[in-house]
Amino acid sequence: MGQEASCLINESFHLKEVSYEFSFPDAHYEKIAKIYRPQEQLLSVYFHEEWILDTKNHEFIKKVEGITPVIWHLRQTTDGEPIQDAESGLPVYFKTKLERIDLRYP
Repeated sequence: MGQEASCLINESFHLKEVSYEFSFPDAHYEKIAKIYRPQEQLLSVYFHEEWILDTKNHEFIKKVEGITPVIWHLRQTTDGEPIQDAESGLPVYFKTKLERIDLRYP
């Protein structure tokens, strides 16, 4: 015996301060590292958004309010040798979030 439930939403609503990280291709892949130089580049960005469900007009609106660039740094020994992850053998990175950049809308 099953039950069904309706997910009908009658009122519009806002989700504010939705943030997620978008990462560029994995830096440890040799082909990418040759052209991208991950130790010197930006490897991900946080997007800060507001999501709106407008039930009156049957619209879902996503408004990007800002971004936060993220620089990845390769972990190294004091001698400058890259530190590898014990399980995967891949390089280990740590991330530095830069200052948030708020977008302006005319």
